[in-house]
Amino acid sequence: MALEAQLEDGLQNLARALKAHYKTRFGELVLLEVKQEGVLELLLILEGEVNQVREILRVEPNARLASIDSGCEVAVFPVSRAIFNAALEPELWEARFTGRVIEAD
Repeated sequence: MALEAQLEDGLQNLARALKAHYKTRFGELVLLEVKQEGVLELLLILEGEVNQVREILRVEPNARLASIDSGCEVAVFPVSRAIFNAALEPELWEARFTGRVIEAD
């Protein structure tokens, strides 16, 4: 999945911002397979329990900035490492094989 440089930089900035925000709870940011042009879906894998509604609200400001920077709609879906590793939902199972980790370094 090749991304243009500006988009790649925007996603790396998003990963760095989320890592700075979550500190030790940050696991990784995974770009899911792009299914619709102009829309990027990412999984935010967090350590420990995840209240999805609360975490979506926390992530939203950074996702909005990434959307503005990249020119794409960026949607971030928080999930716990345990749920991701169990991969009981088809989307999570697919993400384990087709997703690409966005580096936060």
